Parts: sequence; structure tokens; C-alpha cells
Amino acid sequence: RNTVRWFREPREGAKEARTRWRVLAREAGGARVELVPETGRPHQLRVAMASLGCPLVGDLRYGASAPLPDKSVALHARSLEVPHPTLADPVSWSVPEPDWGRGK
Repeated sequence: RNTVRWFREPREGAKEARTRWRVLAREAGGARVELVPETGRPHQLRVAMASLGCPLVGDLRYGASAPLPDKSVALHARSLEVPHPTLADPVSWSVPEPDWGRGK
């Protein structure tokens, strides 16, 4: 099934995952949140939200009640910074938030 589980307490063989988050806006039926992964675990952000009882919109694997029309998950990287593969300098990108059907 390629799913990841979370545990409240450390377990043998489990890897720690840390995510900072904050609510940006409350909206009808949900909220927009900012998620900042402090570790790089598979499905980390999806599992973090599901563990709070707030699965990402469209994320059927981790508890969403319905799919999005295009079968995607409402997860968007507003900015990304990674080390350049051959230089010491970081490389970063920023893009605007998608409309998500809110008419903005």
C-alpha cells in the first residue's frame, strides 16, 4: 500500500519525523496551513496532517473523504531551497499559490 504510519512515542526501528506547522487561514470546511518539514521522511507532510486528524484535501491514502477532480492531493511547495549539486551555494525557488478553485 506504500503508506507510512506515525507513533506518538518512539518505537524500535521507527525514524523520527519533525514538521513545524501553522494555520494561515481558516476557510469553510478546512484551513490553509504552512508546513515546514525539519526532516525528510517519505510522505512526512501527509502523515503529519493525518496524525492531527486533518488529512490533506484529496489525500485518500491518509484519510481524506473525497478525491479532487484531477485525483491530486492539495499540497503545494511555495518555496524550495536545496544545495547546488556542485557548488556550496543554496539554490532556491518560489512560486505563487495555486487558485485551488477559491476564485482568487
